Amino acid sequence: MSIVLPRVALCWSRIHIATGAICVYLSVGAAAEIPHTADGKPDLTGTYNVATLTPLERPREFGDSLYLSPERAQELAATAAAFKAADQEQSDPDREAPPEGGDGSEGAAGNVGGYNAFWIDNGEAAMMVDGKFRTSIIIEPKNGRRPELTEAGRKRIEDHELRRQRQACFVNMLLATH
Repeated sequence: MSIVLPRVALCWSRIHIATGAICVYLSVGAAAEIPHTADGKPDLTGTYNVATLTPLERPREFGDSLYLSPERAQELAATAAAFKAADQEQSDPDREAPPEGGDGSEGAAGNVGGYNAFWIDNGEAAMMVDGKFRTSIIIEPKNGRRPELTEAGRKRIEDHELRRQRQACFVNMLLATH
């Protein structure tokens, strides 16, 4: 079975991978000896822990500010540690199921009562580049947020959704006839 992803999703996946590789490369530091491949490019093979409290997109509250103060970065780390400690507590086996459609919370659990914090590593600190804590991984455009889709981009997504709906309709028609 193969999974077919829309080009937009593949594009963003590549952007996330490239961003992660750049973050790893930058975090190595100037003093470290960076190995190179046979063709002279930096050798980034290996296993890296790129877990970070720094979000991909900058929260609107930070505006165009690229950096966090050390105090704010420490405050965010302490808050995250407190949430993680609370999530590590044993769940009540007699608790009720989450409400249908989720509880309205955000995060990796998808607001439907998914996995606890054991399975999710958001890191313990904000990403640091050149000794400064970043407010987002995205730094361009200046607001640190993904730009709005162009009209052509919106059209491609609409076309993909229509194609997906037609395919689902066709599959359901085939299943109904058998």
